[in-house]
Amino acid sequence: MPLTALALCLLGALSWGIGNVVSRASGVPGGLGLTVWSAVVVPVPLVALSLLVDGPTAVVDGLAAFGWQAAVSTVYTAGLASLVGYGVFNTLLGRNPSAAVVPWVLLAPVVATASAWALLGQAPNAAESAGGLLLVGGVLVALRRPRTAARPPRDAQRAPERALSSTRR
Repeated sequence: MPLTALALCLLGALSWGIGNVVSRASGVPGGLGLTVWSAVVVPVPLVALSLLVDGPTAVVDGLAAFGWQAAVSTVYTAGLASLVGYGVFNTLLGRNPSAAVVPWVLLAPVVATASAWALLGQAPNAAESAGGLLLVGGVLVALRRPRTAARPPRDAQRAPERALSSTRR
């Protein structure tokens, strides 16, 4: 695996984690407003980066080639995946502890693989199936309730109280 690809993947995870912390700390009661306002900010630096890296000609050519497939893809990505998905996620993150919400996001690749199998007939190979099972197992482990320390029997809990009350008499 190229080191650059690994670094970008780790930086993406770090960015997502920071975004979750900021989203939770913002105290916004509904996630949709936060998602919409964050979506307004993103295009400006991306257009500037595109102009810098690709040049104005490539940006103009890309906009000129924008057809109905790109429009449908944009509506799906910006509308459904971003606004609805992140809106629901940020709302849940604002109302629940992070540990109860975030592990569910790990199931996204499993759902995508299962959807591709069901809708497109793209059966997962052995490695993809093993990875999916590992992710599901990890989510189950992350969501289990922590074990509480074994409590002493009720009589043992009340014994000090009884001893204290008998010395007061």
